[in-house]
Amino acid sequence: MKWCVLLALATVAEAQDPVRVVSCLRDQVYATVQQHLRTTLPDVEFAFERLDEAELVHRVSGGMDVDVVCGVDAQLCAIAADEGLLLPQASDSKTFCDDPRDRYRAPWAAGWVFVSVPGRVMPPDSLEELTDPAFTDLVAMTGPRGAPSLWAGFLRHLASLGRGEKDAVSWLALVDARVVEYPPTIGAASAEFELGRCAMTALPTDRALLLLRKNGAERVSVNTTREGLLLQPLAVATPVRSRTHPDAARVYGELFSPALFAALRKDGLFTSDGEPPASELVPLWQKIAPYAPLETSFALRLLSRWTEEVRGRGREFEDIGLVLDVVFTVLFFGAGWLIFRNMQNESAQEEGAHEGSVR
Repeated sequence: MKWCVLLALATVAEAQDPVRVVSCLRDQVYATVQQHLRTTLPDVEFAFERLDEAELVHRVSGGMDVDVVCGVDAQLCAIAADEGLLLPQASDSKTFCDDPRDRYRAPWAAGWVFVSVPGRVMPPDSLEELTDPAFTDLVAMTGPRGAPSLWAGFLRHLASLGRGEKDAVSWLALVDARVVEYPPTIGAASAEFELGRCAMTALPTDRALLLLRKNGAERVSVNTTREGLLLQPLAVATPVRSRTHPDAARVYGELFSPALFAALRKDGLFTSDGEPPASELVPLWQKIAPYAPLETSFALRLLSRWTEEVRGRGREFEDIGLVLDVVFTVLFFGAGWLIFRNMQNESAQEEGAHEGSVR
């Protein structure tokens, strides 16, 4: 009898545990998600927390007790899934990025755009133009750990041009030579731009829309390149836990609600139901480039190489190239001068021989 009472109490306590929901969404957007869940699931107690992408991955991989993650970069979820950290959740919904084994889906998305100050810098027409010396010390961009889908988009573009890993690292080094700073998070990059510490940065469309509405088109320009809008699919998933919360599946399912989709579009996100986004984003929405997460081992290898071989070394890479250019230029003109001197000597000798023969 005693054991039955204890078991019943344990069951009640378990049912009363809050569903822990963690997100990387911007505060305002996450507030929209929280309000929707509390309204549609009034019988469920929630514990909401917001983390930056890199911190979330670190804590989840370390065994963090989380029931549902939402609004997380799909590239990060792909890595977490391949490491066995996510549970399958069946769903018939077609989204921006669907894991073949149902371990995560991306019902929402932002798009990566270049936000610039009109008059200070001309945004790049193509990704290739990011290596142009005209951008030197004008650009701040969140690095791969904080903005993985941005850099994955860069690499997909390079792959489409037939460039291998070696060429990709060289291109990243040239881009690094233009970057004045790598803010650790997307929010920090937005703040750096707003404070005037850079003339251009890359931001998701929801944050770019916020800056545009706040400052106006005369102070903020939002553009994409001719390659198309690089997507940032925002995934939802249920991490592996020692004990699965009984309401986790209900919460997960509610994240695909049409009512929530409509609210998130007002906040500047795209939704996988195909409905148009906020009016300011419609021109960009019509230019979405195809998306697929990078293969995990390749993504992790490039991340490691970026950290060890690229970050902060682009100027060195460029300086070495400049030194070689100078050396070869000096050698070229030196060789030209020697040839010229040799021709002069030969000419003088011929003239001397000619004068001798006349005498």
